[in-house]
Amino acid sequence: TNDTRALAEKIAFECQPVVVMAPDVFRGNPWKEIDGSGLNQERQTFEQWRATHDDLRVNIDIRAAAACLRERYGVSSVVVWGTCFGGGRALEAASGVFPNDNVHDIDGNI
Repeated sequence: TNDTRALAEKIAFECQPVVVMAPDVFRGNPWKEIDGSGLNQERQTFEQWRATHDDLRVNIDIRAAAACLRERYGVSSVVVWGTCFGGGRALEAASGVFPNDNVHDIDGNI
């Protein structure tokens, strides 16, 4: 979202020299409730929308973003941060735990 992008830019500016990446784990479809109706633009409830964002896919996207930072930008340490839905996924990615209690190392090995 624009708010997430603005926060990433602020962190990058205030904490120089750092590389900041804000991957779009919702792939262009963030939750946006319409007029307090409890529904989004597609007339989905939050739970229906949430079901379209598989935990494993989101976790893999986060880990791929971290790998990109290491490989492309030479970053030696990565901080993973998220709020709400993203907070839980950030903890999973940082701990190496995938959904369904699968534990993976930094290279994705079980």
